[in-house]
Amino acid sequence: MERKRRPGEIDRFQWFCPACDSLLHEEEFVVHDYREDPVSLAYRTFFDSQDFRTCKQCGEVLPDPR
Repeated sequence: MERKRRPGEIDRFQWFCPACDSLLHEEEFVVHDYREDPVSLAYRTFFDSQDFRTCKQCGEVLPDPR
């Protein structure tokens, strides 16, 4: 269950390196309507990009689970 968002409230999605815990990528959205499916969009954007999944600190690449 999700709580009702305040107008303009930002949702953030973050992924971290499994090897060194560095931040790999962050997506931010102001969600007006969850029927737009921002969660799937954030995941698709992240996993479609090998650059986003590659750690800038240690070089580890998070595999695409799809």
